[in-house]
Amino acid sequence: MLQLDDIPHGLCTVSNISIAVTLPEKKRILIIAIQDKLAITQQIDLDNRPHGIGCIQDELFVITHKHTILNTTKQIIRYNVVQNSSQTIKAVGEDEMSIDHPRAIATDQENELIYILDDKKGVIVNDQEGRYLTTISHPDLKSPKAMCVGNSGTLYLADTNAIYMASPNGETLTLLLDESYEIKCPTSICFDDENYRLHVAEKERSIKIFDIN
Repeated sequence: MLQLDDIPHGLCTVSNISIAVTLPEKKRILIIAIQDKLAITQQIDLDNRPHGIGCIQDELFVITHKHTILNTTKQIIRYNVVQNSSQTIKAVGEDEMSIDHPRAIATDQENELIYILDDKKGVIVNDQEGRYLTTISHPDLKSPKAMCVGNSGTLYLADTNAIYMASPNGETLTLLLDESYEIKCPTSICFDDENYRLHVAEKERSIKIFDIN
C-alpha cells in the first residue's frame, strides 16, 4: 500500500510498470511504479486541479478545473511525461463540437483515441491531437457516470444501474450488465485486459468483479 497526502480522483495505466493518479486539492499528478513495491517516481505540479486522466504512450490527457469565486473553468490538457511539457487541446465551450460538462476521460492506446464523457452531449471522441471525430449517444443511455476502454478499443459505459458495451466508433451499443446482476449506481469502472474482467465500483462503497467472455 502507498499512502497519499490527498484524496485521489483519477487513475490510469501509463505502462505495464507504472500508473498515474491525480490529486485535485494538491494540483498534482503522481507517476507511481507498481513493480516490486509501490513507489512515486515522478511528481507533476499543475496550475489547476486535475481530475479525470488517461494515457497514450508518453502523454497524459487530463481534465483540469480552475475554480474562482464566479465560476469553474474546465479544460483538457496534454502532458508529455518525458519532456515535462503541457498544452491545452480542448477548452470547454470553445466551439459547437466542444465539451460542455466533462465528467470522465478514457484513452484507447491502440487506436490513439480520446473519449470524453460529457454530461450533456454523451461521449465525445477526439484524436490524439484533440480534433473532434464523432459523438456517441444513444437513447438507452440515461446518465452515464464513468467509462473505460477494453480490448480492441471496446468502450464500457457505466450508466444508472447498468453497464453498456459500445464499439469504438459508437455504431453499436449493447447492454452488458443490468440490475439482474445487482448493478447499483456504479461510479467507476476499469477493464482487466489480461483476465477479461470488468471491475465496478459502486456508490454504496462496494467493488464487484465480472468475467467478460
